[in-house]
Amino acid sequence: MTFWSRIRRGSQSRDGEQDSRRPLIDPNIFAPAIHGTQGLPRVDWQQARNIAAQHCRPDDIAAGLQQATRYWLEAMAATAGPQYRVFEDSDFFILLSGGASRASRITAAVKPAWRLIEKLMTHENPAAPGNANLQKRAILIFDNPERYYDYICVFYPDQEKVFGTSSGVYVSEGYPHIVLNAGGNAVSLQTLVHELTHSAVDNLPLPRWLNEGLAQQMEDLVRPAHRPFLLTPREVRVQQRYWKWFGIQRFWIGSSFYVKGGQRPSYQLSEVMVRSLIAGRGRNGLFKQFLLHANRRDAGEEAARKFLACGVGDLVAEFLGVGDWSPLP
Repeated sequence: MTFWSRIRRGSQSRDGEQDSRRPLIDPNIFAPAIHGTQGLPRVDWQQARNIAAQHCRPDDIAAGLQQATRYWLEAMAATAGPQYRVFEDSDFFILLSGGASRASRITAAVKPAWRLIEKLMTHENPAAPGNANLQKRAILIFDNPERYYDYICVFYPDQEKVFGTSSGVYVSEGYPHIVLNAGGNAVSLQTLVHELTHSAVDNLPLPRWLNEGLAQQMEDLVRPAHRPFLLTPREVRVQQRYWKWFGIQRFWIGSSFYVKGGQRPSYQLSEVMVRSLIAGRGRNGLFKQFLLHANRRDAGEEAARKFLACGVGDLVAEFLGVGDWSPLP
């Protein structure tokens, strides 16, 4: 039995009733774009785009791809097990085991963060880069870790067991979607918001420090109990010693986030900088402009000088003290 034939019994709406929405494209037309790898259905998104372009009006192509995404997730639910279902609202598709109440709790918890992301990304100019990347997101939540790793292994080969303790990833290939490892039925809302943030800014050429700092900042909106982000005096000394010893250039190009021993200092420094940008000394009003124009080619230096009246090295100096912190040209 093919993946496609397994879902011909009809899709499910949020309340479990037969989905009565009128499809733009007959489901069978998308069938050739859905195939199986590692026992799970996947989509050839280039083929899906070609199908949508062939059968939809230009203004409806995005809606056609959302329809293909819905069919794909229904095939995934049919394959993952009888307890899995697909739910949908105005912002998200969500695949998970359990009923509508679980889906509603998860989506309601992350909505405030998603609304803030939308506010940051939306620009008055319709052609601005941030406006084009806020389509409905797909969220796949696997309660079985083996299913989770079977799915992500195609995108992130685990050659060095890097993902041995992974709780979630953002997959940019094809239709943007988040995949969570919810072993034991525990969904990490912080991980979900972190990866949603990465997905929202994926079409912007952000430096790694800004991308990661923003994602960490967004996590605050779903923490069970808010507490201020504080580094201990010892952690501050470690930061000062680490960057003075190893230099700051690896941080600006993003490689320090992958270096053993450099990950923690890199993530901490990026969070400190973004928090300072959002909350400090009146710069918050221009943070949105900086976010939409920062570029990884110069670590955000040109955008910082244009919109913040300082360089990114000056932001580091506010935390680490006087030093040679500017990115090299």
